[in-house]
Amino acid sequence: KAQQPVVWTNWYRQEDDGAYGAIDRFWGPRGLYPPGGTVKGHAENPMWIDTRYGKNATDTVPAMGPITEDEKSLVIKSMHLSKMADKDEHGDDILYPMLQAWGVDTIVIVGAWTEDCVIATCYEAADRYGLDVVLVTDAIATGSPVHQKAMDTMQAACGKTLMAEELVQYFAS
Repeated sequence: KAQQPVVWTNWYRQEDDGAYGAIDRFWGPRGLYPPGGTVKGHAENPMWIDTRYGKNATDTVPAMGPITEDEKSLVIKSMHLSKMADKDEHGDDILYPMLQAWGVDTIVIVGAWTEDCVIATCYEAADRYGLDVVLVTDAIATGSPVHQKAMDTMQAACGKTLMAEELVQYFAS
């Protein structure tokens, strides 16, 4: 085994999270429901996690999630598109100091919402922190039609792309 550190980050925005900002101003009262459709009496902002799907709607899919307590301590409940932008209760970066402590100079990104969290994390990791970025093409997805455009943009600007099997072969060598 390559023994590489893994960090799980989960989008954690909810209607009552107190983190109102630019994304909320952009979406305003628009959202996933037609006029008159509401959640908690408000039109739904599609950036919020819909807790009608259960109290664990923000958790990682169990088959891909952390198992041990040490692994569970590496879960970041993210309030930002870029996972590099999350702060602790003191306003300090969460993810980058972890990467520094491990001596990481390359991050491997897998996950969802190519044109949101994946692209924002890719650009900030490369531009702000000088990290090399590997994007696992068959382990990144989105629910919109712009996935391939976002992947092409990241590959052209700041991220190397590999298929999962290529990454496994690299770690095995």
